[in-house]
Amino acid sequence: MILEPGWKFLAIHAPIYQHSVGYGRPLEQLPDDPELHYVRCPFLDLSAFEDDEPGIEGMTRQLVDLIGTFILNPGIHPLLRKGLGPFAYTLCSYLLLPQEQVEDYKDYAFYFIEESYSNAEIELGYVESIRMLSTRIIETLIETFGNATVEILMNIALENISFKKNSALAFPLKKSISEYENASVHEYMVESYNRHEVWRKNELGLYLLGLIADDLFVATEKGQKFVNVDKIIAVLSEMCKDSVENPLLLGRLLCTGSGCVQLLVKSNSILKELVEAAVIGLRGRYSESVKYIACKCLVRCVHQMKELPILNTEEILDNLPEFDLDNINILTETVTTTFLYGNPKTLGKYISSILKTYLQLSIDSEGDGNEIKYLISKLLKKEEYTGLIVEAYVPLIAPLITNYPTATEPGLTRVLYRITSSNCLNCCTCLRPSAVRVTRLMLRSFR
Repeated sequence: MILEPGWKFLAIHAPIYQHSVGYGRPLEQLPDDPELHYVRCPFLDLSAFEDDEPGIEGMTRQLVDLIGTFILNPGIHPLLRKGLGPFAYTLCSYLLLPQEQVEDYKDYAFYFIEESYSNAEIELGYVESIRMLSTRIIETLIETFGNATVEILMNIALENISFKKNSALAFPLKKSISEYENASVHEYMVESYNRHEVWRKNELGLYLLGLIADDLFVATEKGQKFVNVDKIIAVLSEMCKDSVENPLLLGRLLCTGSGCVQLLVKSNSILKELVEAAVIGLRGRYSESVKYIACKCLVRCVHQMKELPILNTEEILDNLPEFDLDNINILTETVTTTFLYGNPKTLGKYISSILKTYLQLSIDSEGDGNEIKYLISKLLKKEEYTGLIVEAYVPLIAPLITNYPTATEPGLTRVLYRITSSNCLNCCTCLRPSAVRVTRLMLRSFR
């Protein structure tokens, strides 16, 4: 059976891949183990074929791709089912984030909030990474073996998230095919690097948990007992404390927390902890990618909380990224959530500048004004905000109304048509009512 030698090689090669590509260490530092002699083969350093990717990474890509092809064959599924746990443990070794991609979250603002990890890789100009190839195989295993795979992956994820410097091996040594044991290399990997770079295992676990979050939720909805929600809550709670000093780990935590929010609704405390971590993520020393996922996580957690929080409006709004049309949707949700669940007394401090920003974005882009209409309609859910909004909006809209329909600024007439009802504009043209009256008519049409 061709799967068996392929599987064995995948297991032997995992620590070498982690050593060379994952942790970016020279091959010379590997122990002198007979199983590892193949890594000294010359073709790993010099490409034998011009179009082939050389080195450990190129060989790993070919190996993982080959294994992915094997498991598409229904004939090997009975064998794979018997060893699903060991196979999944081995495959998850290849989810370790490569050293060369550790800083990527700084270069792409939507790194954590992309619906697919592959979208972020495409934006960053990568050929599909080994992490992404392994992810696709994991998704195939879930489709093929269902909850049996999900349970195994959940345990792997939790084991890695909770991995500490004094933990046992993250990947148990004897969870491989029966004739294969590679203790010396695995022990070397753990002792040499994992003890000092614990966060790399934690990030792998968080990534994997986020990957299966929807499957876990569906399983709980169907009454499956294997989903250990209490353990998930416990490890995420611990990670809320441990991740704040590592921006990449914090971003991954908020990404996973956002994806798992439906699983976490039974615990108001973990949702509160994630909200607090999101507020930390919005602070100035973190990159935009962390700020954006902080916004998303904050919004999702707040809307699932049974005991509504009082958000620190100033700390959130003072640290938002700059508004533009690329990020307007996520920032609009953050602003409205902050106003609705924050301290009402602080609305007056921010509402004028935020409305001005939205109005100017609509005019500059010659858009349809949907963003400002959505923002105002959300805020008007609180009756006590109406007066504040009118007070802030009148100085902004009054010059536009006064100059209508003679205004010639590009995009202005279209935006006015969109953000007011036609009746409001007709009143403006014919009767010249006060700006306050027109504004109140507009606000009424937004409800």
